[in-house]
Amino acid sequence: MSAALRTVHAVALLSCGFVAAPEASADETPGAPAATRPPAAAAPSAAHVAAIRELVEASGALDREIARVDVVVAQLRATTPNLPPAVWENYAARLRDREALLARYVPVYARHLSEDDTRTLAAFYRSPFGRRVLEAQAAIAADSREASERLVRDALEGSITPSSPPADGSH
Repeated sequence: MSAALRTVHAVALLSCGFVAAPEASADETPGAPAATRPPAAAAPSAAHVAAIRELVEASGALDREIARVDVVVAQLRATTPNLPPAVWENYAARLRDREALLARYVPVYARHLSEDDTRTLAAFYRSPFGRRVLEAQAAIAADSREASERLVRDALEGSITPSSPPADGSH
């Protein structure tokens, strides 16, 4: 793999949220040999895996992640026009692979949620109220982004002209 393709790959992974920077725990030193790190958690049971699959489907987590792939790939494609279209098509297809995503999600969810918690959340998302919450999330996120952008603009304007009171009138 060329250096340019490796860079695009890393940026794509970070942009999609597929990779996060590892956090060192109190018992772990970054770069320490594996023998000094805490042991990995046991693999989740088949019932726990099934509950996690049910949760990520009911919550729409997989669909949202797959939808983000097209946006990120389009942005990367625009910044790296020298790669052939087939590379991007293959890359996007691999990132949209539901089974591959589930394989990555299962250990993450299992590490943070018990099987009972996972089943309870899945039931919530399948309930009428849970469906309403899911439907409202996109609008809430968009409105929150807009409110944050206004805050940033107002703060910048207030910083440029310090004698100006904040937009909400408070001091």
